[in-house]
Amino acid sequence: MAEAKKRYKIPHLSLFARIILFLAVFVCFLLLQLGLSYYRAKYIFLPEQQRIENVQDISRFLANSEKILDYYENFRWEYTDLASFVAVLSNHMWEEKDLFKNIEVSDSDGREQLALYHSLENTFDSWKLLNGHVSRYIYSNETERAKSLFYDRYLTCTSYLHSYAQQLLENAILESMEANAEMMEGNRRINTFMTLSMAVCILFGLLLLLSLLRLLTSLRVLSSQSVEISHGNFSLPDVDASRNDEIGHMASAFNGMKRSMKRQVELLEEKNRAEHEKLTLQNLLEQEKLQQLRSQINPHFLFNTLNVIKYSASSEGAKSTEELLRSLGRLYRYALGSNEDKVLLSRELGIVSELASLYRARFGDRLSFSWHADEDIEVTETIVPSFILQPLVENAYRHGLARKVEKGSAEVDITRSGDMLRIDIVDDGIGIEPEKLEEIRSRLLDPSQKGEHIGLYNVAARLRLLGGQSGLEIESRIGEGTRVTLRMPYIVDSADMEDEDDDQDTDS
Repeated sequence: MAEAKKRYKIPHLSLFARIILFLAVFVCFLLLQLGLSYYRAKYIFLPEQQRIENVQDISRFLANSEKILDYYENFRWEYTDLASFVAVLSNHMWEEKDLFKNIEVSDSDGREQLALYHSLENTFDSWKLLNGHVSRYIYSNETERAKSLFYDRYLTCTSYLHSYAQQLLENAILESMEANAEMMEGNRRINTFMTLSMAVCILFGLLLLLSLLRLLTSLRVLSSQSVEISHGNFSLPDVDASRNDEIGHMASAFNGMKRSMKRQVELLEEKNRAEHEKLTLQNLLEQEKLQQLRSQINPHFLFNTLNVIKYSASSEGAKSTEELLRSLGRLYRYALGSNEDKVLLSRELGIVSELASLYRARFGDRLSFSWHADEDIEVTETIVPSFILQPLVENAYRHGLARKVEKGSAEVDITRSGDMLRIDIVDDGIGIEPEKLEEIRSRLLDPSQKGEHIGLYNVAARLRLLGGQSGLEIESRIGEGTRVTLRMPYIVDSADMEDEDDDQDTDS
């Protein structure tokens, strides 16, 4: 029994199929309604109207013929204006002819009515002819002939005409009454069919409306949740997916998509957190590299500096030695003692000047140093990364100018372009060989703590951390010199930083 029930189970229709079915049934019964209305109008009401109009036409024909007869009987043969009489009579005759043309009798109206119509037609032809003769005689002032024709033949013909018209009218009325009864019965049946058709139309129209409302309601829920999801709200309850139709399938897919998007957003947030932690760690590592760089002392430079101090101590008085020691103390105190990652540009320039004074003490007037800043740049208020100039100026002295036999100079040129600060460190030393220059440029993209130019690579890495267009470029030609260009954001802040007085000696 269960297998048979399962075998004959009505298949479930999808929402789309139900809407199409309801719409098709609604349209079919609506067309049936229109067809029944057309059938009733054409095959029931129209024939009945034609029969009624035919009865009216026969009645008007009979009444007009009686009017013509009365017109003749009221005629005064000796005293009436003959021309006006004939004119009025002619108008009545034309009207009578038109009325007779409107009378319609077909084979379907019955043999008796058809015979009466033919008799009426023959009599009407004779009657018209007699009317014509009588009118002509009256108009010709042949009164006696007109009277004779009128009383001998015209009245008899008119009597037959009235008799046939009266019988035809009675038959038409009787037939109209019988047809009216049939029409009422047919109209009743058609009204029954139209009522049933209208009920079916209303039923399926309501079903169609309910299906569309359910569809629109579900779409509105999905739309509102889509807006919430677009605003990042994934904590909404799932859309009801219990319906076994397109809406249920769409709701189920929507819920799955929402959960998938939620997982993706959570994964992205976790990834962003990991990237942030990684970036923070990189910053800490960079700061540690900077601190390591500050803690390194160049033995060669220290050895040469000590030789200069020793030479000065033996050839000069204590004042010059004191100044050299003071410059050396300021330089190493700044490099080893400060943990700030940003300082005033004036401090960087001061440290570079101290470095230049040490090199001038060693090489004399053969090496010179100068710096220049545009008028719109206030070095005592401009903030730059700490320890950003000293490694580059030291490289200019060590690798470019110290190996040059002739006099040489190093310059720091500070300019501004919009929101960016540009610092050029230029020397006219021996320059860098092309192969070595390409190696340095490639290593600028992947700085290393090993090998030469550690300060140069560290400066490039720190500038890249500033983002945007910040960075370091290097140009050089053999025998002409080297230019290192730094680009970084132009930052002015004189409230939080103060220039330090490094007049104290460092003997430790």
